[in-house]
Amino acid sequence: MIKFILSIGVVIILGIYSIFSYIVCLFISDREVLDNYYSKLIRVVFKIVLFIDGVKTHVYGEEYLRELKDEKAIFVISNHRGYFDILTGYVTLDRKCGIVAKDTLRKVPILGYWMKKIHCLFLDRKNLRSGAMMVVDAIKLIENGISIWLFPEGTRNKNHAPEDLLPFKAGAFKIPEKTNCYILPMAIINSENVFEKHLPRITSGDVYIGFGKPYKIENLSDTEKQKIDEYSQNIIRELILDLKQKER
Repeated sequence: MIKFILSIGVVIILGIYSIFSYIVCLFISDREVLDNYYSKLIRVVFKIVLFIDGVKTHVYGEEYLRELKDEKAIFVISNHRGYFDILTGYVTLDRKCGIVAKDTLRKVPILGYWMKKIHCLFLDRKNLRSGAMMVVDAIKLIENGISIWLFPEGTRNKNHAPEDLLPFKAGAFKIPEKTNCYILPMAIINSENVFEKHLPRITSGDVYIGFGKPYKIENLSDTEKQKIDEYSQNIIRELILDLKQKER
């Protein structure tokens, strides 16, 4: 419970800092400078929270991440097990990156404000128009040098085995298809052990992250293109199984 309270304290401090950030916006007109500033700030905050909560991140396949360091923007896909996916994943990606999140988070005080600052996109899963607009907005962000991180399962997966993935949403892959950017597969396991399994208590633990080889849709076979959702899901599943072996 102490860890939870300390984590909330960090969020409150971030809320107070929001006032300062608003003032900063009034004097800095360079969008890229602001984007870099907000992205680095959020990573620092996430690192502090992870330290307070005793969460250690083990990363594999970093060579694939380094392979894309000169790419203006990329499309990241991953499975989704818990809220700490966001903290560990965002710190590890270490680049300007908007996350596609459920629409209700937009209205959460402090959180919603900062999510907008780092170009997160909000999706109402029950509204088809919302999905179409999200794709359009994501394409614009990638064209402007902001990477996008999306969970193709569409929601948090509560299945016992992390490799038991929910069906991937094929429509999400219109984003890398239209922008011809690289897709970076990322798998995460054990994040739910930190928080979701014993709400509201936070428990120290190890989260494992693995990256797979980046790929472009244009380089796939016709069959793989037609079933891009299944193709990508299989890659994530293999990464998860590999992480489970490394965890032992």
